[in-house]
Amino acid sequence: MCGVGCFVVVVVALHLLPTGLDPVRRTVSEHVNQPFGWLVPIAGAGMGLGSAAIALALARAGVPHRAGLVVWSVAMLVVAAFPADPAPRLGTVAWTPAGVVHVVAGAIAFLSLAVAAPLISRAVPSRAVRILGVAAPLGLLLFVITLVNRPPVARLIGEPVAHGLGERVMVAIYAAWLISVAWWVRRERS
Repeated sequence: MCGVGCFVVVVVALHLLPTGLDPVRRTVSEHVNQPFGWLVPIAGAGMGLGSAAIALALARAGVPHRAGLVVWSVAMLVVAAFPADPAPRLGTVAWTPAGVVHVVAGAIAFLSLAVAAPLISRAVPSRAVRILGVAAPLGLLLFVITLVNRPPVARLIGEPVAHGLGERVMVAIYAAWLISVAWWVRRERS
């Protein structure tokens, strides 16, 4: 739970610090190219290591369907190791090899947890875990909609691009699910 908590604290701090990044239009990873960007790899590593610890605790508790959580953990460590490319205000991103690895690992991470959370949640007798487990794929769907379906979303919320907001909602759901699972495992052990 400490690693996921570290991620949450660092990401909240990045939103309170003067980074100049628009949280509605820009993803969390794009903080790496702003002031205080050195915090982003710490957040990603915390999430990856914390999630791996949760996967191990679930294994010890005999909970099935952990493979997706392990994939998420490894992918988040890769995301932490390879920084996102700077996104220009207008135009397209100039892709670097590290940026491509970051994006691919992020996509793998986001998809794997959206699949793993509901499967793992079915085996956990906790209402919070189950509700958040069902919400995880919906969070990914929201992110994808805000990423690819810009004009209708823009008309809805009055912003031309909103994938940063969609990603933050998805990540908040993922973090809440992970913390609720860690909390359940901790209670089961005691």
